[in-house]
Amino acid sequence: MGETIRIQVEGGEMSAYLARPAAARAPAVVVLQEIFGVNAVMRDITDGLAAQGFLAVYPDLFWRIEPEIDITDRTEAEWKKAFALMNAFDASQGVKDIAATLDHIRAEPGCNGKAGAVGFCLGGQLAWLTATRTDADAAVSYYGVGIEGLFSSTVLSLVLAPVAYEQLAHGVRRLRILRGRAGSRTDPVTEAA
Repeated sequence: MGETIRIQVEGGEMSAYLARPAAARAPAVVVLQEIFGVNAVMRDITDGLAAQGFLAVYPDLFWRIEPEIDITDRTEAEWKKAFALMNAFDASQGVKDIAATLDHIRAEPGCNGKAGAVGFCLGGQLAWLTATRTDADAAVSYYGVGIEGLFSSTVLSLVLAPVAYEQLAHGVRRLRILRGRAGSRTDPVTEAA
């Protein structure tokens, strides 16, 4: 079970859910939310990462719109609310909040100095943006929305962290693995599903 912490960000302070591993010092993972806000599913993922040995933190990235929103995917009203939040969300400002979260978690006594990000849905897109706009040590995107529109040679040259991305579309499996810093990445691999 984690705890709620406060993180200073540009323009204010946001809450975050922090789960600690058993080890005294560990690498950190910033967990980036789906479109449903700070909910039980994402807190469970954060707790699971801590159980696997990571210092895991889950920031409330919708705090500028509606702080501590906690909804599910069970009703049509919640889906409508989730899409309204996503459409109102400023991804560029969100990445700044993620960068502040990375700085905050690296300063925690329990962090060994390494910090990455893992994101789901909207958070998957934010994981990609985190890799291109912050000093994250690694980033992983799960079912990230809108990422395919972000692939370009210009953006790929900005990748600062190793990234893994996989998407199944139109019967084709596209696996893109980027290793190391910019300029040392592998080429995309495309294969039939």
